[in-house]
Amino acid sequence: MTAFFSRMLKKSFRGLFQRRNRKMRFPGSFIFNDLQSSKMAVPPCTAHRPLKDAIFQRPVRYFLPACLLSLAAVAGHADILTIESPWIREAPPNARVLAAYLTIHNNSDKPVHITAATSPAFGSSMMHATVEDNGISRMVHLDDVEIPPGGSIRFEPGGKHIMLFDPEKRFKAGDKVPLILHMDNGICNFFDATVRKTQP
Repeated sequence: MTAFFSRMLKKSFRGLFQRRNRKMRFPGSFIFNDLQSSKMAVPPCTAHRPLKDAIFQRPVRYFLPACLLSLAAVAGHADILTIESPWIREAPPNARVLAAYLTIHNNSDKPVHITAATSPAFGSSMMHATVEDNGISRMVHLDDVEIPPGGSIRFEPGGKHIMLFDPEKRFKAGDKVPLILHMDNGICNFFDATVRKTQP
């Protein structure tokens, strides 16, 4: 009888630890699958990959070095760009296209190339410029925007701007919208733009 209860006790503890391990693994697996199924295809960011690998794909002993490398990558490039006065013009309730504006300063001594501007709050996005051709204004797509060393580029009404398509909801004046600038070196700059009725 004593041996029977001993075996039952061992099975109970074994089952308890197995369930606990499953619960510990589940959140990471769920978050990773959710990230993989995201509707947006975003250009890769150097600062993203080490952290994701550390959390979801690597043993715990690799977590700290990966985090340190990720933080070092961000710290080494965080001061390259300064974002000034980012804003999005409020659109009518059923509008499927909005526009974002901002000023980007290049604080480095080398040219910086912006290759994309994205937002997780929209289905897709593009960088555009408004140009005049024979007295007719039209928009052209920009694959790359170069900012000279120590220089600035303005995205403003009637000029360069970021077109944002298929918003996940209606954005009203005062709302904050996350935006991401992607540089050609794989580094990303994250910031929020404020929705406004008029230009600040």
